[in-house]
Amino acid sequence: MKITKISDNFTPMHEGILFGIDSENETPADIIVEIIEVATGEVVGSQRLRDTTSATINIAPYMARLERYAPTLPNHTTFAEAPIATYRIRIGNIESEDIVVSVNRRKIDSKPSIVTSFPNTRRIARGDSDELLIVTEEGKTIYAEIVADTGELLHIEHLSLSGASTLAISSNDFETEIHSLDITLYCEGEEFGSLHYTVVSPLKTATRLAWISDYGAIERYSFPSSHKVKRSADKQIVATKEGVVVA
Repeated sequence: MKITKISDNFTPMHEGILFGIDSENETPADIIVEIIEVATGEVVGSQRLRDTTSATINIAPYMARLERYAPTLPNHTTFAEAPIATYRIRIGNIESEDIVVSVNRRKIDSKPSIVTSFPNTRRIARGDSDELLIVTEEGKTIYAEIVADTGELLHIEHLSLSGASTLAISSNDFETEIHSLDITLYCEGEEFGSLHYTVVSPLKTATRLAWISDYGAIERYSFPSSHKVKRSADKQIVATKEGVVVA
C-alpha cells in the first residue's frame, strides 16, 4: 500500500484536501481510510472504498473549521501563531504525511508572503492597530523592522513553528508626534515584504471595522464618518385592492 499527499500545505479547504492511494495490487479490494486529527490523535472520519486498486480522496469534509480566528486589540506590536489544523490519513498500519491547513482562503503561490487584499500603503490613526497574516515554510524565523518618521525603531522576531503567523501592529509603541511608519519584513534574513502607514489623528466620528476578507486575512479600515438615521411611520389603516384593513 502506498499513500501520497497531493495537496500542498495551506491549501484552502474549499479547494479540497487530497490524498492519493495505490494498493500496489492488481486485484481490486475494499480499502478503509481513516482521517486523523494529528493534535488529538482522534479519528474524525473514515471512508470505505469498494473494489479499488487506486483512488484520490478528499478529506476536507471531515475537517473542522477554524473558528477561533478573530480580530485582536493589541496594546503592543507582536507576532503570534495563526490558527492551524494538521491531519493525516491511515490505512491499516500505514500512515500518510501530515498536511497543514490554516485560515487562508486563497492558494499560497509563494512563501514567504503576506496574505492580504489591501494595498501596501495604508492609513492608521494614532491609538489604532492593524493585523497581517503571513505564511512561510514551517520552522522559519520572521523579523519585522518598523521605523517611524521620528527616527524611532522597533525590531521584533518570531519563530513560526507551523508557517502561519499573524503580526499585530500597534501605533501605541511610538510617540504621539509620528506621521508615518515603514515596515519591512524578513524571513531568515531575506526581505519579502514592506508596508507604509500614514499615521493621522483619530476622528471622533470615525468607525473602525474589522472583517475576514476573501483571502482569509483579517482586514481593518476606519471609515471617516458615521451617521445614524431613525425613521418611523404610523398608519392606522391600509387601503388595498381587497379593501381597507387594520394595520
